[in-house]
Amino acid sequence: KVTPSVVGVSSTLSKGKATGSGIIMTADGYIVTNYHVISRSDSYQIMLNDGSTYDAQLVGAEPEMDLAVLRIDAEALPVVKVGPSKNAAVGDQVVAIGTPGSVSFAGTVTYGYISGLGRSVEITDDNDNVISFVDMIQITAAINPGNSGGPLINQYGQVVGINVIKMSSNADSIEG
Repeated sequence: KVTPSVVGVSSTLSKGKATGSGIIMTADGYIVTNYHVISRSDSYQIMLNDGSTYDAQLVGAEPEMDLAVLRIDAEALPVVKVGPSKNAAVGDQVVAIGTPGSVSFAGTVTYGYISGLGRSVEITDDNDNVISFVDMIQITAAINPGNSGGPLINQYGQVVGINVIKMSSNADSIEG
């Protein structure tokens, strides 16, 4: 139900490519992803679930929220249904969809449970800036590099969060 609306996001860097995931939000090509997926690049490519690729333009970004909006020149795209994350509860089953590692793994699905709500996490980015994430959903589903920007789905097939970070040291995955 949701997989057709999940895309692979590649951004060209001076030393290769960064890969992440994104969610088609509008039928005319607006895509949400994480800012950290595209932040070090000015060239972006989107791979749809059917394998077709598009160059994308950055429409807007909110680095403090780790969100970015890209746009591709396409129409009649499948869009996600967004659900209320305020109704999420510890113990709810969730599914995370993303592109771990490379676009050849696009559409990878992992599942788990919500293990915590309202979590706050601070991380340090590549420039030693501290970024604070608040009101996060903690989950047990596996999140890997490249899953960033993909959707967290509730049992009704609705997006209730965006995959953001994987905590190390035996901590669960955290969603925005």
